[in-house]
Amino acid sequence: MRKSTFLVIATVLILALVPLFAAACGEEETQATTTTPGQATTTTAQSTTTSVQATTTSQAKPNIEPVELSLASLYPASAPPAQSLDRWIQKVSEASNGLIKIRHFTDNTLVAAPDMRTGVEAGTADLGHSFIYKPEPGFEPSLVLSQLILGLNYENCLKIFDDIWNQFPEMWAGQWEKFKLLWITVIDPNLLFTVDKPVRKMEDIKGLQIRMPSKTAGDMLKALGAAPVSMSTADWVVSLDKHTTDGAATSIGSILDHKVGPKLKYLTRYSTGPGVCFLIMNKKKYESLPPELQKVLDETAEWGKQDFIQAKKDAEKQAYEYVKSCGMEVIDLSPEEYARWDAAVQPVFDQIAADLNKAGFPGTELVKFALERAKFYQSQQ
Repeated sequence: MRKSTFLVIATVLILALVPLFAAACGEEETQATTTTPGQATTTTAQSTTTSVQATTTSQAKPNIEPVELSLASLYPASAPPAQSLDRWIQKVSEASNGLIKIRHFTDNTLVAAPDMRTGVEAGTADLGHSFIYKPEPGFEPSLVLSQLILGLNYENCLKIFDDIWNQFPEMWAGQWEKFKLLWITVIDPNLLFTVDKPVRKMEDIKGLQIRMPSKTAGDMLKALGAAPVSMSTADWVVSLDKHTTDGAATSIGSILDHKVGPKLKYLTRYSTGPGVCFLIMNKKKYESLPPELQKVLDETAEWGKQDFIQAKKDAEKQAYEYVKSCGMEVIDLSPEEYARWDAAVQPVFDQIAADLNKAGFPGTELVKFALERAKFYQSQQ
């Protein structure tokens, strides 16, 4: 009896303990399953981090010494074009993993704008951004190029520039060989701004002291009856306070850059050509860089050019809003009056063609093509 009772009790105890063992085994399996994926994920993340570090190290190439370059430009630091150049500088730094550092000297502080080509060639600045100003032997086509781009707005100036550049590619060959030319383009056109007197017809400009941006623009102003004055933009800004000039042929962007809108009352939209601007580098300095760093400059140049162009487009729109907010009146010549002005300045372009012909360039064809493109785009407005 006692034996059978013992067997019954033992059987009950065994049956009661079975679920507990099963549950315990189940917990162990669950923990093991959870731990394994977690460990695998951690390992993968560590592997990925190592891979990224290896890639970065490979791009940086620690055996390449960092370089510091100087960039001279003519714009005030707060002007949109100067800020565009700063964005390109940042782009270069990022693309080179910090190996190329460019220090930007704005507002003519390192090299004066008219001397930029000679300054960069001499190594005063490693890089330079400016306009084409001065005559040089064999440089005639590039010097007069800006005077042949007679668009009334920035978009048309860009189109005319591209048309001329692509139509006469042989004319520019050799003119930039002394430099590493990173990019070249135009800015918004030089229009006529006056202090007190509105210019609606040719007779209105007679005798006005107008600051000229270039010799050819001065010849155009003189043909129209004005008294052109040669001076830098900075000196012209001072002249407005001294009341020694009656206005200027300059871009609307420069009015915004130098904040002189309140000192001018009238804008007459007749183009004396835009500035042709460039970004160049001292050729020996460029060639001294490792190929990897040369590649960074080459591959970011187009990005920098397009950013500059967009900055100028945005600035032109902003500048028109600015001059109107200053109370400036914008004057468009009648078609008949515009034709009168064109006829008056035609001898200036005839002389440009003759000078180019004499220097061995196809001046007649170039001038004819440029003036036709200007009229074409003006008719599309």
